[in-house]
Amino acid sequence: MQIVAINPSRRSSQVWLKFDDQSFIPLRVDDIVILKIKKLIDLSDDQYQNILSHSVRFLLLEYCLRQIASSPKVESILRRKLRIYNQKIIKKYNYPSDTIITELEKVINKINELNLLDEQKYVDYVVRKYPKKSVSEINYLLNSFGVSQKINVSSDTEITKIKEIITKKYKSVDLADYNTKNKIISSLYRKGFALEFIKTAIDEYQKVG
Repeated sequence: MQIVAINPSRRSSQVWLKFDDQSFIPLRVDDIVILKIKKLIDLSDDQYQNILSHSVRFLLLEYCLRQIASSPKVESILRRKLRIYNQKIIKKYNYPSDTIITELEKVINKINELNLLDEQKYVDYVVRKYPKKSVSEINYLLNSFGVSQKINVSSDTEITKIKEIITKKYKSVDLADYNTKNKIISSLYRKGFALEFIKTAIDEYQKVG
């Protein structure tokens, strides 16, 4: 196996390596020097594998940093996104699966060492993202992502959320009708709101109305 071309990329931190079998992979510019890469020199299997590993590591780390920059992440979320991304780059660059698995763990460890995964920031982000969800529903969502923290219930906040939902979805509904009112209560209860908060919110809404 030989490298027949080292081409610049639109990204200053990256170059493209082209091999004599017509395959190509991206690589970090600095790795050209670190790995002492030159064109038209026969590569041993170990050298070729080492280049592939550095290429995979570069792509995975760049992807993780972009994901974390867009919004806070916890490890389970990052791994879930990486599983999808891995399939994409395997298909595009034909990386060996075992190389992907090995480098993924190295990148996750690196991200953790840099303290870029912040559970509290992620919790705050989820709360901001879903301002109308009940605390129960948000806590269930966080738990499904492996987050140990739970949000404390604030009766005032929950009642305000319920009243906002009623205003938006049930403004034209007759809450004085027993059956209609019970259907709304059931719907809100399924969203994770406590019955006592639902009843209080409806009472306050009717008084204002």
